[in-house]
Amino acid sequence: MISNIKVNNMVSKKIKAVILGSLSACILLVFTGCGGDKTGGGELDFSEAHFVATEDSTGSLSLSVNSQTILTGIDIGDGSRYLATLGDASGGPVATARVRCTGEAGLTTDLEGGAAITDSYGSVSGTVYCLAPGSYQFWCQHLGTTRRVVTSIKCVGDPVVDEDDEDAEADADDIF
Repeated sequence: MISNIKVNNMVSKKIKAVILGSLSACILLVFTGCGGDKTGGGELDFSEAHFVATEDSTGSLSLSVNSQTILTGIDIGDGSRYLATLGDASGGPVATARVRCTGEAGLTTDLEGGAAITDSYGSVSGTVYCLAPGSYQFWCQHLGTTRRVVTSIKCVGDPVVDEDDEDAEADADDIF
């Protein structure tokens, strides 16, 4: 019976040692982490992170221009609001994606360089302006993919001539 107690005591001491060692290792990991920079981890800066586009990760790109603009056209020198919205394959919005909206000669936009980053709703908005009479294509494209949507905009009215520009007046006289 005494040898039975000694064996139980020895087994009990070994179990306590294993439990105590495991507990010590866990506490050590909690306070020191996984070794910091040794694994390539550390602080990451996501301030410049953008959505990475693939044909599979984007599902749709839509473009709407003020409906009155489509019916009557835009007067030369005036503008009309537009909204481009990018959706993923599941129909949800794609935020932080680059979308460029531009058009043929005769149109311009208020976006510097024509490109912007989509907001949390997957949208980019701006104003398209008419510079000369005619019918022009206006489009938005999800940069990094071939996804693009196009509409036509009619610009109406007489070309704007700067009254202080004598060369422009002379050129206009030569035409007529």
